[in-house]
Amino acid sequence: MAAKGGFGQKYSRLLGDGAVLASIPQLQGDVDLAEEGTLQTFVALVVALYSAKPNILTLHMVTGLHSLLVLQPYYTAASFRQALQVHYLSTAALYLSIKTPDLDLDVGREGEGEGEDTIR
Repeated sequence: MAAKGGFGQKYSRLLGDGAVLASIPQLQGDVDLAEEGTLQTFVALVVALYSAKPNILTLHMVTGLHSLLVLQPYYTAASFRQALQVHYLSTAALYLSIKTPDLDLDVGREGEGEGEDTIR
């Protein structure tokens, strides 16, 4: 259980706050999370979030996304996109709740320079 006012409670409040959710950049019609390159970038962001702040909630974002990818053949294309969209919103709210750490997108990539792609 998170301490009173801890990031777990903050994350829950953010997910329930319509104003906060409205402030999270929406993926516009031309952005398809299920598209191969975009999906790879989303995976890299989720892994970078866990690497920046390893805890049970950021780990849950990794394992949740992994389960979506494993179960993709059982989704319709539309329901898979919707599930990815929900996971994106959840990940964004968690990112906000842990005070927007810098994210190194090179984490876990072999043969690439460290820190070349950092989100600040």
